[in-house]
Amino acid sequence: MWVVTKLTAQSNASATGVALTETHLEVGKIALKQQVGGSGRKLAVASGDLTLMVQESQDKEAQIITGSQLRSGTGNNDLNWYLGTINTYVNPWIGSDVSDLEGNAGNDTQWQLLAMREQRLQITYEKRPVFKMWEDEDTDSLITKIKFSLRPYWAGWYGSWFSLGDGAAYSL
Repeated sequence: MWVVTKLTAQSNASATGVALTETHLEVGKIALKQQVGGSGRKLAVASGDLTLMVQESQDKEAQIITGSQLRSGTGNNDLNWYLGTINTYVNPWIGSDVSDLEGNAGNDTQWQLLAMREQRLQITYEKRPVFKMWEDEDTDSLITKIKFSLRPYWAGWYGSWFSLGDGAAYSL
């Protein structure tokens, strides 16, 4: 028998803004695997194809954690559990040297864990297409000019887990 309860609130962000370490990567991976939907049922979103997204200053640490042949930071030849199971992506657009359209700068400690099969990038119009057509009689050509503006956004938060990495929780 299934017992279904509605959740009032849940988060896909670290409550304490943990820094990127092997231990904290495991915390994020477990949190990602335990995400539940609005009905309270487990979503099973992290069944494979995980990507660790970091900004440029964390590239080396991310590669050491996910790509070393043996477990990083140990001298006893333990298996590196993440080798081949988590890809690393260095995103040049999330560091402190980049600002969004509203002027908010990123930071150099944030990191994200993404279940790639669950990511849904959507695009919406900021300005709908406006078409202008004319004929150039000198060249006997038909010319079309289209002006429009698009804005990308994520359709949902399922399959993602975030940490600011600065010891502070996300706040809105």
